Amino acid sequence: MSLRTRIGQFFLTKSLASFRFEPSEDVQTRHASVLFCAEQLSWQQACIEFCQSLESDYGIKTHLLAYVPRRLESKVKFSFSHYNQTDLSWSGQPMNKELDLFLQRPTELVLNLDRQNIPSLHFISHRLRAQHKLASSPDFPDIYDVILKGSTDLSEDQFFQEFRDVVKHVCG
Repeated sequence: MSLRTRIGQFFLTKSLASFRFEPSEDVQTRHASVLFCAEQLSWQQACIEFCQSLESDYGIKTHLLAYVPRRLESKVKFSFSHYNQTDLSWSGQPMNKELDLFLQRPTELVLNLDRQNIPSLHFISHRLRAQHKLASSPDFPDIYDVILKGSTDLSEDQFFQEFRDVVKHVCG
């Protein structure tokens, strides 16, 4: 990682620490924005299946946005919105058209399924206006109203079940 990138990550992390979750007005959950890291094909598929289950079980329309490591973008075509390191400013903030469109979509629920604590995904989560924000990251708890503690130790199935349980409680 270059010195410029490290400095940018430092400032992004510092600003993330100062953000606070401010819920919007209470409305029925019909749309969810789902953030995740698409580094592994199996994780991509699991996230897509999780979103499909939200749509079938709760009638929640999902919109996906993934951080894609640069080395994968040229090798794989993705069926969801994504960005990579080249789409980030020097301070680590994402800047591309797909992200701008993603941020404009209506959403009542944000689910950050990132288990690697990628700061740019937290920044996007902060920028989304939503009634509820859920994550598994203990690094920036003030951005979210629900943090799933200990979720890094869970299996993939247990991880998604924990999120399902919280979504069921929130939506229902």
